[in-house]
Amino acid sequence: MTEAGGRSDQGTEGTEGTEGTEGTQGTQGTQGTLQLLMSLLSLLSLLSLLSLVFLTFSASSEGG
Repeated sequence: MTEAGGRSDQGTEGTEGTEGTEGTQGTQGTQGTLQLLMSLLSLLSLLSLLSLVFLTFSASSEGG
């Protein structure tokens, strides 16, 4: 019976390990924000390129 008690104590140590995973979740959150920033930058770059192309076509059409 004492051996079973020892095993249960080890189980509690396992729960402490789960607390460590919460710290990893925080790092994942920072990575998510970085990915969002990169995606926003890519969208802004695409919009700028499209605007330049549109301006060039509009200028050429007006000139013609």
